[in-house]
Amino acid sequence: MAADSNGEFSDKYVKLTPTTVSQQVSMRFP
Repeated sequence: MAADSNGEFSDKYVKLTPTTVSQQVSMRFP
């Protein structure tokens, strides 16, 4: 259960990170 929960969290974090970086880049370089 812990491993599955950790994997799910990592999957969401990995998907969220590129989105945040993309938004920051868009704000800095429109």
